[in-house]
Amino acid sequence: CNMGTFIGEAFKVPYVLRTFMPLDKEDRTAPRCRYLGFREFIYTKREGTVGKCHAAAEWTFGTIYQRFLSGIGMRMHYGHPDFLDGFWARNRGGMSKSSPVVNLSEDIFAGFNVRMREEASPHIDALEFEKGRE
Repeated sequence: CNMGTFIGEAFKVPYVLRTFMPLDKEDRTAPRCRYLGFREFIYTKREGTVGKCHAAAEWTFGTIYQRFLSGIGMRMHYGHPDFLDGFWARNRGGMSKSSPVVNLSEDIFAGFNVRMREEASPHIDALEFEKGRE
């Protein structure tokens, strides 16, 4: 596995999940969002030049660009670490869609589903999970 987190980040998860369904709402038909994205920390950036390049690319696309897209309401699903509303995804045919012509990852179809159904997919900075790349 190439993902990890600190115990302090794990304690934040229940509070971050309230973004989907705040405590004052009881109806599942109108949650605030369907996907919830957050930052990654590339812990292999200390291990060499390739790790530094991956960390810089992740910071640029995975954090700065995702913040911008979230601000204008156009953020799509960017893979992990994203939390998703599993009940919503399963009831809309799952994340992946089969096609005899186009074979793309489930991330593309998940983001497309959210966008075409006019649902929200914000990016938050409250959490930061670790990821190894190299």
